[in-house]
Amino acid sequence: AAEGEDEAAAEEGEAAGEAAAPSLAWQWDAASGMWQLVEGEEAVAGLMDQFKPAHAAAMAQVAAFAKEAKLDAALAEALTHPTRFTDQLGAGQAAEDAHAPAPRGNFKVTVHKDSLVLFGGFTAEGKALDEVWTLDAKGAWHQQYAASISREQAKGRLATFVNGQVVELAPGSLGDALEHSRRLSVDHLATGAGPEEAHRVMLETVISQMKEKEEFTRALTTTLGQADKADGGDSLSLLYKVKRADLDIRTRSDQIDLELEQLNETISYLAAVGAAPEDQMLARKAKLEAYTESWTAAKKAAPGVRKAIKQVADAQGNKIGETIAAFKDKVDAFVAGMKTSPMYAYETGVDPGYTALDAFNAEVAKFESEMDRLRESTDVWEMSEALNPPKAVIQEVRTELANIKTLWDLVACVTSTLDNWKGTLWAEIDTGGMEEECKLFAKVIRTFDKSVRDHDVYKGLDQTLKNYLAALPAVGDLKSPSMRDRHWQQLMEITGKDIPLPFPEDFA
Repeated sequence: AAEGEDEAAAEEGEAAGEAAAPSLAWQWDAASGMWQLVEGEEAVAGLMDQFKPAHAAAMAQVAAFAKEAKLDAALAEALTHPTRFTDQLGAGQAAEDAHAPAPRGNFKVTVHKDSLVLFGGFTAEGKALDEVWTLDAKGAWHQQYAASISREQAKGRLATFVNGQVVELAPGSLGDALEHSRRLSVDHLATGAGPEEAHRVMLETVISQMKEKEEFTRALTTTLGQADKADGGDSLSLLYKVKRADLDIRTRSDQIDLELEQLNETISYLAAVGAAPEDQMLARKAKLEAYTESWTAAKKAAPGVRKAIKQVADAQGNKIGETIAAFKDKVDAFVAGMKTSPMYAYETGVDPGYTALDAFNAEVAKFESEMDRLRESTDVWEMSEALNPPKAVIQEVRTELANIKTLWDLVACVTSTLDNWKGTLWAEIDTGGMEEECKLFAKVIRTFDKSVRDHDVYKGLDQTLKNYLAALPAVGDLKSPSMRDRHWQQLMEITGKDIPLPFPEDFA
């Protein structure tokens, strides 16, 4: 969403001319839900340069689908120009089977698997449509999802398709910042031939979500009602529950408000289309109102509860801080002891080196489990930053162990190769091939992080390879046809080794 960018003008870009890029844009990561500000005309222009071909490719897919499905020309035109208002979404359908999206404009459309997916849009009167439709390869429409939404609720909402999902962004309860996201998986929506199946699935979803909200509000009300008993000691678990409830109210308030609002919208829609008997829908509406009232009462009670438990909560927070400090000392002592481990020494050998690595890996796993337990407390007491120092150390140790493991893997490979070479028959020795393989090993070892190059295991492996690279040319010279028995005699005198002459067949 870039300031100053008009979608309709962009669609008619060739006629209107190329507009200058805005100087400010926001980019949203659908995976993490985080926003990133992009500033400067050049940076925004680069972002738009990525978007425009992708948008064009998506519209090309829609056009290709329309051609392959042999859609009516008026319907194909409407689908490839989704920003325009159209009443042709039912074009080409038989009168007796004329089940199609109502007239609309500014809708979203994409091709997903073997279907075309349409979401949202606005009527001629400006009413927002919260619907998902699919169009199959035979040109038949299927309504997969629908809910009623007011003009006020639709204000400021944006929607797009991401990896087979409809992703909708909506403002929070305060201001117009897009703080909330809703996702509708196209694959998980109903796949029936008409709205009845979609309504059935929507009703099942409502029943499931109503049960969740009932359990949530009941637990919340019960927990806050016991706050006066949360005095630590034997009631420590209750204190945790009260703190968690308070945290949910403060951090998830807008999200839960939105979920209750969406449930209300969906129930209103299902009641309007007669998806269930009227008395059942009225009962669900009444229950939802009761849940909403309980939620509202919990939000009003939260400040008083927070004040009532402040003293005991602060005392427990201090204990958590002391526990974290002790944990950090224990981690530091572990790291200090790790520096003298035999896993760093080349002379340790491959198998003992792996054994030492496994032992340290098991200890680090215990620290990680302990940190996870501490995190449960720090999250509730909003002290997560206190865990950052030991967490950083443990992450460094993890990286260190991974690097040492990779180094020992290379040592194992080199050792195995050199041991195999020792058994090579003299007549079959290929010094050129051996030299190339040693150079490859030497090249690999230079890719290791600088942090491991001071370790003895690195230096020992490096020296072993250098020794072989220095020796192999001499071996090649010894295989020269110019070598005579007198030369071998001189070599035996210099090295003090016995060399059988002439060489036996199994000489290696």
